Amino acid sequence: MARLRTGKELPKTAAPSPGDFEVVFKELSKSGESVVCIHPSSEVSGTVRSATLAKADFASADIRVMDTRSIAGPLATMVLEADKLAKSGASADQVEALVNAMMPRARIYFLVDTLEFFSAEGESAAQLP
Repeated sequence: MARLRTGKELPKTAAPSPGDFEVVFKELSKSGESVVCIHPSSEVSGTVRSATLAKADFASADIRVMDTRSIAGPLATMVLEADKLAKSGASADQVEALVNAMMPRARIYFLVDTLEFFSAEGESAAQLP
C-alpha cells in the first residue's frame, strides 16, 4: 500500500512464460499421465495463453488447460477440490468435470476503502463521469 501511495508507477504482475510451462509439461508428460492445468481468468491474466502455447509442443500428451474465468478465493477452491479429487484416484475427465461444474457458481465479492487507485483508460476514478 505504501508503494501505491508514493510510487510514480503502479505495481504490475506478469504471467508465467510459455517456456515456464514447457519445463513443467516436459517433466509431467514423462509419466504418461494426464495433466489438468487450472488457471486464472484469461480476462485478467496471460497464464492461459502461455499454457496453451506451451501445450502445442506436446501434441501426444494429454494436457488440459482450463480457463476458470475466476481469480482469488474461488480459483483456490477449484484447485484444492480438484487436487483432492485427483489424489483420491479420479480420472482427468472427472477432475475436469468437477472444475467445469464449479466455474458457473464462482463469485467474488470485495470492498475497497477508497477508489483512489481504480482507473479506466489512464483516468483516475475521481475524474470519471
